[in-house]
Amino acid sequence: MKIAFIGFEDINDPFLWSGTPFTLSNKLKMSQDVDVKLICSNTVKIQFPISVLFKRFLYNKLFAYKFGVYRFDREDWCIKANAEYINKELVAFNPDVVLCCTAYQTNKIITDKPIFIYTDATFKLLNSHYTDYMRYCKVAVKQAELVENTAFKKAEGIIFSSDWAKQSAIDDYKVPKNKIYIVPFGSNLKLPAYYRPKLDKKIGRDSFSLVFVGYDYERKGLAKAVKVHQELILAGVKSKLTVIGPDKLPSQYKMEGVLFIGRIDKKKLTDCEKLLKAYDDAHFLILPTQVEAFGVVFCEAASVGVPSITHGVGGADEIIKSNINGIKLPIDSEPEKFADKLLFYINNSEAYEKLRETTHEEYKKRLNWDSAVNEILALFEKSIPNKTAL
Repeated sequence: MKIAFIGFEDINDPFLWSGTPFTLSNKLKMSQDVDVKLICSNTVKIQFPISVLFKRFLYNKLFAYKFGVYRFDREDWCIKANAEYINKELVAFNPDVVLCCTAYQTNKIITDKPIFIYTDATFKLLNSHYTDYMRYCKVAVKQAELVENTAFKKAEGIIFSSDWAKQSAIDDYKVPKNKIYIVPFGSNLKLPAYYRPKLDKKIGRDSFSLVFVGYDYERKGLAKAVKVHQELILAGVKSKLTVIGPDKLPSQYKMEGVLFIGRIDKKKLTDCEKLLKAYDDAHFLILPTQVEAFGVVFCEAASVGVPSITHGVGGADEIIKSNINGIKLPIDSEPEKFADKLLFYINNSEAYEKLRETTHEEYKKRLNWDSAVNEILALFEKSIPNKTAL
């Protein structure tokens, strides 16, 4: 099977989208009888139309974002400029199927081959929940919605990582249910061949460790994570909180038991080892996120048998199954509530050991890329004329 994997950005970048396109593309390449070509138009030089330069000046400079931010990435001319390069590559490669990780990339693609979109959110969800998208000006939002609608109609199939995103496609874009599939993302944490998770890790008041992983630390709830850490200390627990992701740790979080590692570069072996060690040393991943389309970080923690504690929001509400691979709480839960839930396991070592075991089982069963790729390839096989399902 020949798969054209398309991106407007560099799919080989392990930072892009938490490394999801990078890991997915490599897993596809490793599959038997599969030929994958990455078609990335990030090097295409775009000539900006005068009308676009004017709108960008008007909204972003003259009005100083008063009426929102003007973005041009979903404008027809921009999509078309990238698609001209992509279409040439498609003709040369002649794939059996085309895969895109964002809907708008498909709009100007010219091919008679089935197109699949694999993503974690619709534009409506992004525009409703994520600050950067909420700042779009009305002109940019209108164009983005138009592009999203067109993309969903054009696609052979739309694969979402959660039912949360699927429901938005049905409700907001009227996409037929039989056109939508659910395939969770997997972990982007690269584990050494010799690695074995510590499923019998000891827990107790004299030694307890939390890890927070997230570059966008405000949205992902670092402030609440620190308060939970403080509540545990007040309860007599010798707690440690390791913070990974931010470029620097805000001064208000520099306190007893908070260890700051910073941003991880997954291109560097030493940084990958730091990340793995942080997970390995932790009893829980804590991520009291305000919104989360999916949360690959939960899959990464599960891959080493580390349960998560989070809010039941977005895709995270489906990844985390309470008392199976972690704890999920309502978004308005106070830090004391988080601490109480953690104290149950701190005071019950047998329950915690069982939780680590079931957490790792959830990873092996549904939160890994091998499972995801098998499901994706089966869908592709069914869509190719004169092919039978795997």
